[in-house]
Amino acid sequence: MKWIPVTYAVTVFALGGCLSSNAPDVSNSEIAPTKESVTSAPGFSEADRQALLQRGTLIVDTCMEHMPDTQATRDALSASGFRQQGLDDGMHLYSQEGRRLMAGVSASGSPPACFVMVSQMTVAEAEVLARPWVDAMDGQPAPPQAKKMARYYRGSFKGGPVGVAIFDDWNLSGTRGALVMGKALR
Repeated sequence: MKWIPVTYAVTVFALGGCLSSNAPDVSNSEIAPTKESVTSAPGFSEADRQALLQRGTLIVDTCMEHMPDTQATRDALSASGFRQQGLDDGMHLYSQEGRRLMAGVSASGSPPACFVMVSQMTVAEAEVLARPWVDAMDGQPAPPQAKKMARYYRGSFKGGPVGVAIFDDWNLSGTRGALVMGKALR
């Protein structure tokens, strides 16, 4: 699959069949914020930052439980208090905390996809959020497929090839930071 510029990458990076309710539970794991991420986010204390990153794990858990059923994933995000921000390039965007916490799920008719983004999240923090997806597919590091892709893993889940990527320095609806996304490979 060819990777295209950031504007369209969310649309083409689709997640399907790689998510499972028996994936590792990381809801109680600690995601240690870096000094740079805490100080670069105005109005954030270290405790605020930790809380946002922990809520990012809820998006991962939701995606893992419900995907590839995009409607069930969208319904679960809404039931968890996420507000739909609209449809952009084939992705339903959701937010909490004034867009400091973002999620995306593909629209019906598009290849299944799900992503998570926390304001000012670093690649190291995104790596922790991605770990359940990577572990569930027995992911192996692979060469990044795009310029802004910091990490890329390939594996197999439910009989199909799967990829999980971490993009750095993403800008989504005014929220900046690393973004974690998975996709079914063809």
